[in-house]
Amino acid sequence: MSENYHYLPLVKQFLPPEAEVFELTEPDSRIAIFTADLDGDQIFEIAAAYRLKGDHYVMILKNNHNTWHQAANMKGNSAFFAEFYTAAEYDRFIVTEERADVTGDGIPDTVFLTANQLAPDSSYLNNITLNIKDGRNGQVQQIPLKQNAGYDPSLFLGDFTGDKIDDILVVIDSGGSGGMIFAYVFSYKDRSFKQIFDSDAFNESNKYEVLYLDQFKAQVDSLKPAKRYILDLQYKGKEYLNEIYKKDGTLKAPVEGWVAPLSGLYPVDFERDGMYELDAYQNIAGRYSADGLGYMMNVLKWDGLKFVTNRQSIAIFGEDKE
Repeated sequence: MSENYHYLPLVKQFLPPEAEVFELTEPDSRIAIFTADLDGDQIFEIAAAYRLKGDHYVMILKNNHNTWHQAANMKGNSAFFAEFYTAAEYDRFIVTEERADVTGDGIPDTVFLTANQLAPDSSYLNNITLNIKDGRNGQVQQIPLKQNAGYDPSLFLGDFTGDKIDDILVVIDSGGSGGMIFAYVFSYKDRSFKQIFDSDAFNESNKYEVLYLDQFKAQVDSLKPAKRYILDLQYKGKEYLNEIYKKDGTLKAPVEGWVAPLSGLYPVDFERDGMYELDAYQNIAGRYSADGLGYMMNVLKWDGLKFVTNRQSIAIFGEDKE
């Protein structure tokens, strides 16, 4: 990349004075600037990697009518400049990427998640960040996530609000024993992205009570919506039931279970009208987390202001037949 040193004065025109373009001197002089047709329009762009106040960035410059302008400025590392980062620094990468029109201008945008990997052999990621590259002007907007660490972050783009503009669903596995997830939905409203779903808020507003009853049953109460479910526990088997119940079917002692935080959130167009609902799953636990009694399932639908439970049900586990 030594032949690209002559682009350095141009690149510096678009950088803060304290920014430092990455540079190597061994075994030969190289600077973190290169030219390539990055967007497939048969016009070469300039890409440059730099450090600013301890953070890493990649800037893209584009030439329109003989005038250079900044097309993108992204926080994080790029594989194109891997040799310029130390082993400790080169840990940020694009996890997943999708394309759709999420701003409503009819031009596909690029939506991607970036993250840091703490160790080469670890699948645990932190600093997970949502990025939206505007398809019209190439500008990249970064949206921090409240819970930004975990496993297997995923993206889904689809219309949840019925405005014919795709919204953004982000789901991250927490990695905990309860299988909890972190989930967020972002929608473009009034020229900016707004968060319209937060798994923490969902968990806080959806409360339940789980009580074991005499005669090998469990009662599950949903407080909102107000519903009651009675589960038959006889499929659990004699060994399980004998630990809890007397021979006459009465409880040896009171037993309470619980409904765990959100463990699954799936976009489904139940009505096949082009508008997606959220199918939310929560594990119903008995005496301990692995003692599953079934799943509380809420279908969430946008009502114009927020997601509300459109219908609720419980899925139970079947008994194995010999």
